Formats: sequence, structure tokens, C-alpha cells
Amino acid sequence: MAFTYTGGNTAGGTGTSASITHGLTINAGDLVSMYVDANSTTAMSADAAGSAWTEAVDEIPSGETARQGLWWKIAGASEPSSYSVTIGSGGWRIIVKVFSSDNPAEVDAAATTHRQGSKSTSLVCGAVNGAVISDNALSLVFGGKDNRASSNTYTTADNSYTGVVADHNNQDAGSCHRIYGAGTTFSGDVTISATAVNDNTYSAHISFVEGAGGGGAVIPVIVNHLKNQGIM
Repeated sequence: MAFTYTGGNTAGGTGTSASITHGLTINAGDLVSMYVDANSTTAMSADAAGSAWTEAVDEIPSGETARQGLWWKIAGASEPSSYSVTIGSGGWRIIVKVFSSDNPAEVDAAATTHRQGSKSTSLVCGAVNGAVISDNALSLVFGGKDNRASSNTYTTADNSYTGVVADHNNQDAGSCHRIYGAGTTFSGDVTISATAVNDNTYSAHISFVEGAGGGGAVIPVIVNHLKNQGIM
């Protein structure tokens, strides 16, 4: 089975903790991703809750006085209804997205980041440029700006990316994803359309594939049996 999108949610606020009550159904073995865009340069840390987080990104984008962070986990048997990240004081936006699959996810293309050199009202996410994405992989794109506006709804992304979760309020950030059939080496950027905030976009990309799953140990047993029978 390919990845299935369970859903996503976002929240914004100010202070030293970016937190979200996600409202999502998370089952054991699901892939959970979390992105934070904070108007602060202080290093971030994902707070312990459920299974352990793996940190993929925690950086100050070049030329910015902000910070973006990206984490992921394979859900445990009992995940909490809310997640939080400790940040420096300031405005923030947090995004959580959840995916299910037959076997727990493994990293395909490691996380990369990018800062767009020109300003745009949309989130122009260049971190995906050059990513080698495998067959049946899940590609996740996140983008943010060190800027904010009154709440506004994002709706679409290009290049067949979907599942847009984004907002301008408190800090501008968004996410989208694509579940590939045939893999590719991606060229260009993924743009999440919006009109409210004209600024540079910094972004992050990571992709995942399903792990091998159970039952693999059976294959050597069969091979050895055939060899013993003189068939191989």
C-alpha cells in the first residue's frame, strides 16, 4: 500500500512554546511530521510526547532573523492530542501532518533547505530542487517567512502537490505534499499560492518510503530449502 494522507493542522501564537492541539487520529506506526517557523533565532527543541522525535532541520535561514525547524516520528501506541516545541520568545506557526502506510516509513531523500532570493506573496519553496525521489515515495514540502499578516486561507500548490496546510497569522508558514508513483529527480520549486505577505521564502524538503516490513526472514529459509533439495 502506498502512503495515505490522514490529515494536517496548523496553529499560531506568540511566546516561548509553539504548541498545537492537532485534532488528528494517529495510529501506531503512522508517520507524523512537524514544522515550526519562529520569529526568533534561538535553537528549538521538540518536547517529549509519545514516541521520540527525529530532528531533521533546526536552522537560521541565511539573511533572516527567524528560525525554521522540522521533525518527524513513527507514532507509538499512544500519541498525545497536542505537540509542542520550545522556541525563543516571539511569533510562531506550527504545522503537523500525519500519514499511514502498511509498513513504517523510512527516510528516502534526506532533509534539505533553501532560501529564495526574491520576494513573493506566495510561498516559493526551492528546497525540493534537485531532490532524488524514489518510486512510491512521499515528498513533504514546508515553507515559511519571517513575516505575518491577518489570517488568510491558502488553497493550492503546483507540480501536483496537494494537502495544503498554511496560514499567515502570527508567522507565515505552509506545507504541501505529493505521493509519487514513479520517482523523479525534481527540478524547480513548489509554490503554495497566496497573496497576503510579500517576502522571501525559506523552505525545507524531505521524502519517505515504506520500510521493508515483516516477513523478510522467510525468504532465506525458502532459498536454503531449495538448495538442499538440489533445485538451486
